[in-house]
Amino acid sequence: MATHLGIRVKLRNLKKYLVFSILAFGFSTVHKCVAESGSGNNWQQDECLQLQTQREVSDCESAKTNKIEEKLTEAYQRILKLIDEQHDPDLKKRMINIERDWIKYKEESCHFEGQMYAGGSLAGQVETQCLAREAKFRTESLNGLLGYFPH
Repeated sequence: MATHLGIRVKLRNLKKYLVFSILAFGFSTVHKCVAESGSGNNWQQDECLQLQTQREVSDCESAKTNKIEEKLTEAYQRILKLIDEQHDPDLKKRMINIERDWIKYKEESCHFEGQMYAGGSLAGQVETQCLAREAKFRTESLNGLLGYFPH
């Protein structure tokens, strides 16, 4: 009996790992497609990368990320307002949980990207660029949801 329970636990953990892997692969594939379609960051046209010092570049990247995050917050607030108008507390609770999970994913994923440059001067910049990219993608996703609500 204990052997069967151990196998069940291992299978459950494997399923969780597979779901996470599929989601992570899906996100990275979408981002690759967005970047290749020209909607992503083009490093040659990025005004921040035209600056002289690493500090200037980092400050510029942070300011850009803050603006993108503000747009994300606005899109999220619009969705919550529309859900409130539907008087559906369960839907609102799910949306809040989804957003919390997405924030956790974004932070962990971008921290991971930055850690690939750990110890170097690019680590923070890579993480910040990732946060901006993820926030931009999420904003577009939330804005796409607006069409599902009655006007």
